Amino acid sequence: EGARAFTLRVGPEGALLVPDVGPIQVAGLSLRAAQNLLIEAFRPLYPRASVSLRLLAPGRFRVPVTGLVERPGVYETSSLERVSSLLEQAGGIRPGGSVRRLRLTPMNSDGATEEIDLARWLLQGELESNPFLTSGLAMEIPPIGATVRVRGPVQGRAAFQTTPVTPARF
Repeated sequence: EGARAFTLRVGPEGALLVPDVGPIQVAGLSLRAAQNLLIEAFRPLYPRASVSLRLLAPGRFRVPVTGLVERPGVYETSSLERVSSLLEQAGGIRPGGSVRRLRLTPMNSDGATEEIDLARWLLQGELESNPFLTSGLAMEIPPIGATVRVRGPVQGRAAFQTTPVTPARF
């Protein structure tokens, strides 16, 4: 029997609808893990089949951006883009917006809000401070919190944003 090729899309629920097999959940899997799942699904029907899987285009999703950005709104992006590129789409952070406390919040109630210190990426190039985007998040740029100004010679910027500290009780 000749080789068969299919171009399939991952649906909004994260499943591939595979002919002769049915839906296969691939959301959150690497390409290799998804391929292994397909091999197992095809094995009962085609025991000697060779299965290969290629990503033709990354999935696109929408992320709402709110707070102190030039153009708040909903922006289309992909998991190949980072927080900084989404901020560029939104026109950048407005004066008074915090570059140290960007908030990434899951749009469902399953996860906690993550605060990103983008200054570490901007000043030192730390990639961990400029994460890749994932589907299901919303981004908020809050106002700058309390700051401390330092007089005299300092390395880097002369104003530092502080984080609230709970006093110890004895």
